[in-house]
Order: sequence, then C-alpha cells, then structure tokens
Amino acid sequence: MSITSALQIGVSGLQANSSRVQNISSNIANANTVGYRRTFSEFVTQNTGSTQAGVLTDVRADISANGNIMGTGRSTDLAVQGDGFFVVSRNPNDPVESNYYLTRAGSFTPDQDGNLRNSAGYFLSGFPTDASGATGSVSSTSYNDLSTVNVASYQVQGTPSTRVGVSGNVPAQETGAGTTGTAFESTLRYVNQLGGSDALNLSWTPGATANEWTVNISDEAGNNYGDAMVNFTDSGVNAGSPASYTPGTLPIDPATGVVTLQINNGGTPQPLEIDFGAPGTFEG
Repeated sequence: MSITSALQIGVSGLQANSSRVQNISSNIANANTVGYRRTFSEFVTQNTGSTQAGVLTDVRADISANGNIMGTGRSTDLAVQGDGFFVVSRNPNDPVESNYYLTRAGSFTPDQDGNLRNSAGYFLSGFPTDASGATGSVSSTSYNDLSTVNVASYQVQGTPSTRVGVSGNVPAQETGAGTTGTAFESTLRYVNQLGGSDALNLSWTPGATANEWTVNISDEAGNNYGDAMVNFTDSGVNAGSPASYTPGTLPIDPATGVVTLQINNGGTPQPLEIDFGAPGTFEG
C-alpha cells in the first residue's frame, strides 16, 4: 500500500465521521420540525480486491416511522396515523402530474382564496365529495380525480345559541367563614346572532353561611344581568347538587334552575337560557 492510499483511507474515515456528526446535528436541529424524519449513518467498508480502500457512509432516513401527533389549536392542521401521505401540488388544481408530491407534514393554512397551503407553498389535494359526503368513483393510479382542498367553499352558517348548560365545582370549604369570601370567576361562551363567539362572565362569591353561594352574570361589554343565591346539598346521594335557588336581580326559575336572559347584541335581543340544573339534580 502506497503512502497516498494510506492517507486516502484515513481521509475517508474522517469524512465518514463528519457525515455522521452532520446527521446527528440535523436530527437535533429538527427535533420540533413538523414532518421531519430522523436520519442515521451506517459505515460501509470499501474493498478493492484484497486491498482495504477505506470507509463510506450510508445515510438513511427513517421515513416509515410515525411521528408524534401534537395538538396545535388550528383546525386546518392535519396528521396521518399509520401508513399514508398527504398529496400536495405546486399550483391549485394543477393539471401536470409531475407537479404532485407526497408528504407527511400536515401543517396547512388557508390562503387568500381559501386553498389549504403548507409552509413550503404546496397546495393540499383531496377527492371532492357530493352533498352526502360520497366521493364516487375515483382512480388510485393517477392524480386526475384530485382537487385542491378549499375551505372557503365549505362555510357553515352559525346558529345562535338558545340554551347552554352549566356544570362544575365550587370549593365548599370557602363558605361558612362568617363573612363573604373572594369571588371565583368562570367564563361561559355562546354563539351570537352573527355566528361569532361571545362570552358571559360568571362570578361565584362564597357566602357567610356554609354551602351558600351568590352567582352573578355579566358580559364583556360590562352589562350586569343580576345575581341569585345558590345553596348546595352537603350530604347524601345528591351531595354537591344545588339544593335551592333564591332569585335576586337575576331572572332564575327556582324550580328548574334556568336563567332566562335577553342579550342585547343586535336590533333584536337574543334570548338565551342558562341551565344550572334543577334542585337535587346534576342536570345543568
């Protein structure tokens, strides 16, 4: 073996280790990258006849492994569990089949036209459905039956809320101290008359008497709908359920535990019933 060959063998080892370290660095850097698959290196010995000729690095990506599914809070983010890929295209409803690609990354956002698009600029494709949700006859060997997914064409008209239920727990040990305590705040969301989301604020003030609470309802605009007293059962099979309601300025029905409000959020007020549950039940 010549000096040059010996040096080349040593250099090949350094290059192979450099490639391996590069893959490790890439794995660390992309630990939180959506759709990234771990790459790893395998050292392969090179032989030229009976003469050793150094080492090569065989780099592989773990593309068949499932990644972790994470919640993002965005309704257009998707994930594939198990086998399969998302089909994406360079352009909306692209007629060129070579412009279609497969990906496991499911982070999509609507563009200005409502087409779902990923961070690389590719458009999500799918099989269109009819009014019943059926796709009909589709081809699994070409992209001709695919269409770009457009969420603007699937808007659902919002229906205003007419009745909402209330359930939860308040700490009984906060009552009965001889004086009223610090109020506990909670939020109740409902659909307004335009299909948007509004909120009511519920304030629960522990009373001086054991198991006695005063509930107050207001909204984000500062409107106060009044308060009422709620007594809770402290023993037996119905322990923790409302025992009785005492109306104050809040329009609550003592027999049913239902508050009837008129929300002034338009030309015509929106009627809204809030069900706390009838005394002795957990139906709220």
